[in-house]
Amino acid sequence: MMGELASGICCPECRQRLDLQTWTCTRGHAFAVADGVVTLFSTPFAARYLPFQRQFSQYRATRDHSIRQPAAYPPLPYGPATQGAFEWRLRQYDLALVRRLLSRRSGPRRILEIGAWNGWLTHWLAADGHAVAAVDYFADEWDGLRAMKHYNQSWLAMQMDLEDLSILPADYDVVIVNRCLQFYVDPLHAVAQARARLVPGGLLLLTGLAFMRDTAAAAERAAAFRAYLQAEGVQYFKTFKGYLDFADHAALRAAGV
Repeated sequence: MMGELASGICCPECRQRLDLQTWTCTRGHAFAVADGVVTLFSTPFAARYLPFQRQFSQYRATRDHSIRQPAAYPPLPYGPATQGAFEWRLRQYDLALVRRLLSRRSGPRRILEIGAWNGWLTHWLAADGHAVAAVDYFADEWDGLRAMKHYNQSWLAMQMDLEDLSILPADYDVVIVNRCLQFYVDPLHAVAQARARLVPGGLLLLTGLAFMRDTAAAAERAAAFRAYLQAEGVQYFKTFKGYLDFADHAALRAAGV
């Protein structure tokens, strides 16, 4: 099933089909694999993104935001590592909701999870028998896709530019945008891209949506956090609002979400 998931993935440099055994294309572009995670960056995107990745990884490591006990990963979003953390209670709700919605569709599904992070949702989807392709910007072994090695399940993990899903096949039964829509340059375009990866009749799930009425306060908080990160030596590699408002809500509803 994993081989089937990887079928049809294209080279981000030239859009030729990739050889799934070597992660190379016929034009000689090659992509590295570490801990089962393939990095599918074009040269221009890597030049923009990698400085941010280094800066943000250093920032996260010095503040001990990540879970660094391998045994803590399989229970996620439950377990001692999540006790008292509001964000993990929200993820527990997400897990229950996603599983309930998927249970209404018979048989295992081919799922694309966008914003898979450390695999806290992915591993439950895989354990339930689904074939899962997980994509994210981050591939850290604690704070990103390479955390896959801490679980008892496996899936197809790809580090890539989430703003460009066109290198992926359009044959997924389900696409999940996991708590990251507010971090897109254009959320409506992101939804259109996600939908384009679905088979006819496929299911699109957007988790973690929160729409701000006080846009001035939301913009101020987003700007303050951006300034704080810049002071800590972290420069974003793209521009985004960092929150959703009711203009986004109206646009999404008009688009049929």
